[in-house]
Amino acid sequence: MMPTIRQILKEQIATLGGDGLCNPEYECGCGLDDFQPCDAIHIDECKPAKKGENGLYYMMEEKK
Repeated sequence: MMPTIRQILKEQIATLGGDGLCNPEYECGCGLDDFQPCDAIHIDECKPAKKGENGLYYMMEEKK
């Protein structure tokens, strides 16, 4: 069975070492376990994120 786009996104974020997504412009974030509760309204602006100790999601640093 072919994976859905949502499954592909989640797998790729996990492969990058991320815990979810964040959108700095809208100050929101979500985890892989509660993925895109916004129904991806602004998905093109979301970035892979790590979950901070405070429970918020922060954009991952780019690897150089």
